[in-house]
Amino acid sequence: MNLTNRIPLKLNTFSILTLLWLFTAGAGFAHAGSVDISSLDNLNIVRKVFGLIKSDYIKKDIKESDLLTGAINGMLESLNDPYSRYLEPENFKDMQSDTSGEFEGVGIVISIKNKILTVVSPIDNTPAERAGIKSGDKIIKIDGEDAEKLNLHDAVNKMRGKKGSKITLTIWRPSFSEPRDFILSRDVIPLKTVKSKMVDDKIGYVRISQFTETTAPDLEKELTDLEAKGIEALILDLRDNPGGLLTSAIDVSRKFIDKGTIVTVKSRDGKTLNLSSYYRSHPPYPLIVLINKGSASSSEIVSGAIQDNKRGILIGVKTFGKGVIQTVIPMENNAGLILTTAWYFTPSGRSIHNVGIDPDITIDQSVLSSEEMAELYDISSGRDADGTESKTAENVLLSADTLKKYDIKPGDVQLIKAIEILKGERLTATTVYDGPQKPKKLIASNDIDEK
Repeated sequence: MNLTNRIPLKLNTFSILTLLWLFTAGAGFAHAGSVDISSLDNLNIVRKVFGLIKSDYIKKDIKESDLLTGAINGMLESLNDPYSRYLEPENFKDMQSDTSGEFEGVGIVISIKNKILTVVSPIDNTPAERAGIKSGDKIIKIDGEDAEKLNLHDAVNKMRGKKGSKITLTIWRPSFSEPRDFILSRDVIPLKTVKSKMVDDKIGYVRISQFTETTAPDLEKELTDLEAKGIEALILDLRDNPGGLLTSAIDVSRKFIDKGTIVTVKSRDGKTLNLSSYYRSHPPYPLIVLINKGSASSSEIVSGAIQDNKRGILIGVKTFGKGVIQTVIPMENNAGLILTTAWYFTPSGRSIHNVGIDPDITIDQSVLSSEEMAELYDISSGRDADGTESKTAENVLLSADTLKKYDIKPGDVQLIKAIEILKGERLTATTVYDGPQKPKKLIASNDIDEK
């Protein structure tokens, strides 16, 4: 494949509501090859079987289009690749519009991992998130039908639906003694992907939930607003972000990295394409990136670029691990072929496919009960549950008043740790590492320093 003429267009993670695709910068749709497959002798068998089914099969009402679709899906399934898919015209049209509008569903991103339908992440403020579905959950059944009988595309379609309609997902997670049913009411899922706030007088926080066409310009607006408020450090939250457009991931990375490789694409013939940053549009303030197992594809590109370029530190747990790219090829019948055609590598040359990215500081995010959350509020307010002075309060930098003022959940230990580091340590954005993935010892200071 000639990367100068046919750049792999998209890297995807499948969603119940949408297929989130990653476009390579500046590329148009790739075109199918010019080889006349009808002249290949080995395909005579396929044509013969096709003809015999039409002429001799017991049922006469077999549609040629169904046979064609079945043959294509059979070839793709033989690849054992959950990301290579054939989309019929209606589904292909939905995919093309999914990154720029609203749609109806339950709001989770799914993939197939170890041959099991797996939740990559719930989308913010959706029925799935509100119901308590988590990254890593295994979907056992969909409306009573065994999920293992469904391919990824069929599972996506099955979970779409009109606002107000209900769907039952049977979920298993390690903390369950047995699978549990989650009954969800579908809703309209908006695609607002960026939100920000202050989490301290001098620390800004930006949450990116997906990478779409509007993410980079929306991020620019949020950063500009935060900088106008006088931020001296930033927390970028990519937790449970399943990915999206590659151009968006590159544009987001360029806001923090002044020069250097962001991601390298390698085709099967070994040819490589380095996508780099040549400018940075915002100050080099201290940067912490929050990641977890729901951070996938584009999120991993941004995280890997920041980590390998020594621009900031990553806090959380290992990411999902999707490091392959798909080319999207429109078909003559208005359908689309999505085919895995290349790998991507982080700037240091790491392949993260099925491996993920390790954080620099590992902090697991436990799910806390309401009682445990209340206890954390008591500790941060300087008292134990019985009202006496807390012996552990002196070790807590964020008071209950601070948590409430900045709308920070006391159980969000990853975010709280990031704030504590930025409040209590000197963090130099471009020299925080002795080497890849090895944080440098931080020097205690009352102020944040950008030197």
